[in-house]
Amino acid sequence: MKPQVTRNQRLMQRVEEACLIEGKARSTASAYSREVGSISRWFGQDLDLATDEDLRRYVLYRRDECQLAASSMTICIIGLRRLFVDELLRPWPILKKMKSHKEKKLPTILSKAKVNAIIAQAPTLYDKAILTTAYTCGLRTAEVRGLKCHDIDSSNMQLHVRCGKGAKDRIVPMPLTTLKLLRKHWLTHHNKLLLFPGRDGEVRTTKKAISKSTVYCGLQLACEAAGLTQPKVTMHTLRHSFATHLLEAGVSIRVIQQLLGHARLSTTLRYYIHVTEYSASKAVDAINELGHALG
Repeated sequence: MKPQVTRNQRLMQRVEEACLIEGKARSTASAYSREVGSISRWFGQDLDLATDEDLRRYVLYRRDECQLAASSMTICIIGLRRLFVDELLRPWPILKKMKSHKEKKLPTILSKAKVNAIIAQAPTLYDKAILTTAYTCGLRTAEVRGLKCHDIDSSNMQLHVRCGKGAKDRIVPMPLTTLKLLRKHWLTHHNKLLLFPGRDGEVRTTKKAISKSTVYCGLQLACEAAGLTQPKVTMHTLRHSFATHLLEAGVSIRVIQQLLGHARLSTTLRYYIHVTEYSASKAVDAINELGHALG
């Protein structure tokens, strides 16, 4: 006999389905749905019975006891609005007042030497191919995991990124060294569909792409072998470094925006802060040299 689906479980499903119908990414829809599950477990009753005071206490619980980061608190609050305002049709003013201040942290940037050191210490050829492709083409984790063999245009030295963030496609240049590495990597699995297939037992012939956790594990092993444990390096760190290194080389910010697939130029402009600081330090060196020349 199947277990009975509770009212709160149905609400979780409805929130997720509503987000998907609106065209939200599945990961976003799942995040809001999980927040419904979280308050359901915390409240312990039918969520129709929740009051303003319950909402206030729950948000404080998530902020203070769970110590959620600002971005996670934003997901929490939006998830509550999706549930109570959109699904339960509760016009609660308290939900309009709740806000989470966004953290304006500068992205972690690695020097070219450090990126090269990490990639050189990749534990396997498979990991090296993933890290190299992500860095030299400026890809997100999901984008590199989803690459198909036919996405490689070797005649034009380009990579076709399909269904990136916002379900948008884009074309990015691909270095010859990356192409050669990918060809060598492909010979290890001969999968005709996926460039980075997951495992089916001990063989990489499955139709399922490599998991996010496997990609992350390979990166962390490479960082440890290279002696780079602080600051924390993620796959997005490689993407940040890619953008910054192009800026330092004089590539137009508009071109970098297109290569990264950013919808807004303001997202790309944050890399200017790092380059400005880098240029400022160079200016100090140049000024000191002027002083030495006079002396």
